[in-house]
Amino acid sequence: YLIELFVGREDMYARESVTEEGKRHSECILEPLDGNVLRQHLSGEETIETYIARNNNTVHYLAVDVDVSRKVLLEERSRDGLEEYLRSALKWAGKVQEILKQMGLESYMEFSGFRGYHVWLFFSEWVPVRYVVSLVELIKSRMEEKPQEIQIEFFPAKTKKQKGCTGQKLKLPYGLH
Repeated sequence: YLIELFVGREDMYARESVTEEGKRHSECILEPLDGNVLRQHLSGEETIETYIARNNNTVHYLAVDVDVSRKVLLEERSRDGLEEYLRSALKWAGKVQEILKQMGLESYMEFSGFRGYHVWLFFSEWVPVRYVVSLVELIKSRMEEKPQEIQIEFFPAKTKKQKGCTGQKLKLPYGLH
């Protein structure tokens, strides 16, 4: 069921790793995501990402990523200070949920691991990305200005993939991030 809910492209996925220099690297795997790979992700052995849009440029969810900014993470030395910023991220994720609720849409929130929260809006069928991007613009128009320490990204964020590009990807929930 998790595969049906969260996987976009059926023909590929990505595996994230960390280089010796500490940089994150994402490797495209040209095969369908299966239950064994998902179990490795859920157990923390792997970090798996999905390509959000299918080849026909449709998606079946909108994900809103509400995070503490990287700048704050680099500057903040104490765990208590980070907790304050995480509370702010939670507040902003709640604001996104409230906007969706006012539109008559039910969404779900999860702690995305270390930096913030994801707000998920699932569609009952595959929807063209251009319609979802229009919804994103409507959500943005209803949001007040956020503080600089909070970063908000929308997935999908654009209507078309660049030529030769596999598209946006997003880490699957419930794994180690």
